[in-house]
Amino acid sequence: MQNNLPVILLRGLVLLPFSELKMEFEADDSRNLIDEALLFHDGNLLVVTAPDPYELNPDIEALPKIGILAKIAKKVDLPNGKVRVFIAGVKRNYINSFVLKGDNMLEAMVSEIDNELLDDIEQT
Repeated sequence: MQNNLPVILLRGLVLLPFSELKMEFEADDSRNLIDEALLFHDGNLLVVTAPDPYELNPDIEALPKIGILAKIAKKVDLPNGKVRVFIAGVKRNYINSFVLKGDNMLEAMVSEIDNELLDDIEQT
């Protein structure tokens, strides 16, 4: 089954299944991404780690083909205008394709992974 999910691109961090991550967002684009995930995707989103943490606008073709399906556990609007989000990793998903939606919003078409089909390199 394929789904399209909003994508959070991590730089210098890795989210794994069954782990949690606390993040703060300041930009409107990031807040819109969180709101879209909560409203239209039942709090689900895809977390992908960028291959080069110093690249601000990475090439979509260079992004990994495996991402972490994550669930927004909690969203807190802070008094300083930032949004704090607690994200829990659920499971790994295969990324069929990325779609650039709007200026800075990234979506991915994902499908579930059959763990038996992964080789050692993909698991690493």
